[in-house]
Order: sequence, then structure tokens, then C-alpha cells
Amino acid sequence: MSVIGKAKKALRRTAVKAVSATLSQTVAKQLGREMVATLEAWTQHWRNAPDFSATTTVTGSGDAVDICVTITASGTDRQLDAYRFVDGGTAPHVITARNSPFLMFRQRYRRALQGTRPNYFSSGPASRSGPTIIAKAVIHPGITPRRLTQSAYEVVAPAVLRSIRGAIVSAVTAPNVSVEVEFK
Repeated sequence: MSVIGKAKKALRRTAVKAVSATLSQTVAKQLGREMVATLEAWTQHWRNAPDFSATTTVTGSGDAVDICVTITASGTDRQLDAYRFVDGGTAPHVITARNSPFLMFRQRYRRALQGTRPNYFSSGPASRSGPTIIAKAVIHPGITPRRLTQSAYEVVAPAVLRSIRGAIVSAVTAPNVSVEVEFK
């Protein structure tokens, strides 16, 4: 292979890596923004909703590119505990009366994320109905993990990748390229 052929191949490889890194950064930033928007929409009606932000890092080794989106929940301890309990769930535990001689609550509770189950969310206000229960202690059955962060990624990723892919395809199929012929 000639020196010019090797130079063209090296230039092509460098260009492909640069385009890949740029596209990966764009995908990472858009994924982060969309995940934060989704989490904020899902928790907007919470009394103790944390604030969300995203940071992204893109690393490349060889032909592979790794994208890391880090979602940060910030706020008070109460806000972070609420998100941690809903995202990761809790084990069954005993709740005892501390500040009064009895616990008092209504038996049927319609959760704020009514219709939700792990990996599926629909928002709405919480409500309570049913008879009032008075007890010194109760056994809470625990909270099933909702995996909000993972679900936000699963909801957002296909749409982000489709939009990026569509932008690439439209740029490649209809580029602003002019071809001129020069005769000497």
C-alpha cells in the first residue's frame, strides 16, 4: 500500500472516530435531558419530589464507545428518602406509634402513581378511603421497587435514538452538496 493510501486510511479512521465521538456526546446529552424531564413529570405531584440533573461522560476504546448517563437526585433527606423508597423499594417492616399512643390511618390508600406497577407509570393524585384504623403498631408489607430511573431510560432511549438516527439519515440522504465540473 502506498504512503498516500495509508494516509487516506488513517484520515478516514480519524474522521470516523471524531464523528462517532460527536454523535455519542449528542446522544448522551439528549438522553440525560429527556430522562430528567421524564423523572420530573413522573414526580411533579409529589409533596417531597427531589430535583433531578444529569451528567454524561463518553469514553472510547478502539471502535467501541461507552456512554454513561448519571442521574443525580438532590434535595432534603426526606425528598431523597422518598425517591429512594419508590425507586428501590423497601422490605416489610413494623411501624409503631412514637409521638402519640396510637397510629391512625385510613385503610384503603390509592397511591399517587395510580395504575403503576414496576416498570409502568401513570401519574395522578393520591387519595385515601375506607375505615379509619387505630393501632399501636402495624406491619407494613413493604414497597415494591418501581425502578423509576431504569424505566425512564427504557422509555426515553428508543425515541432519542430514533430522532438522532432520523437526523443522520436526512443529513446523508439530502446533504447540501454542490458538484462542479471544471474543464482545463
